[in-house]
Amino acid sequence: YLRIVGRATGAAFSAVEDSLRPGMTESQVYRVFARTLVEECGGVVGYFAMHSGVEERFRSSGWPTERRIEVGDLVWLDVGAIYRGYWSDYTRMFAVGRATKGQREAYALMHDVNRQLCAALRPGLRAEDVMRDCAALFAERGVQIANASRVGHGIGTSITEPPSLIRGDTTPLVSRTALAIEPALRTAEGYFVVEENLVITDAGHEFLSVPCEPELPVV
Repeated sequence: YLRIVGRATGAAFSAVEDSLRPGMTESQVYRVFARTLVEECGGVVGYFAMHSGVEERFRSSGWPTERRIEVGDLVWLDVGAIYRGYWSDYTRMFAVGRATKGQREAYALMHDVNRQLCAALRPGLRAEDVMRDCAALFAERGVQIANASRVGHGIGTSITEPPSLIRGDTTPLVSRTALAIEPALRTAEGYFVVEENLVITDAGHEFLSVPCEPELPVV
């Protein structure tokens, strides 16, 4: 069920990317996502945080509004979808019309950190080890981690479950632990998150989300 809802969420994000245009309202974007999710698996949206535009670029929560999307916006979506009681929870970002050098670099940095964290996952780690590794990766790049409280969490029959990828959580990560990995960075140009869902396997990990591209999508 986690695989099914993860793939369907990816299809809904793709539908948003294909349809996103200046002049659309945030609510219209939501409807594209929700309709596609139903068509793909019969799932429903359980959580939908979205922002667009300069005034809201640092917000990490909030329901879609009737604001119309403009050229130059960063559209940010953090979605939890439900299929037969099981959740997805991952974030995607799109630049509308153009992206600045700073936006591209911040997104690429977050993609790189996310992939390194995912690649290091294996049975035997503790939850806090992921936070430690993330802090080290940020320090190497000379930037400040935005979500200092934690960089991920368990996922399953709730959108967030134990363990919490935070300092002090010594829960062992065993094979078949399902996680959301979500390092974040705030810059003067926005709030940048690359979030993926995965399950730890004996060999490493398997993505449950449809992995995002390494470059910021421009629509």
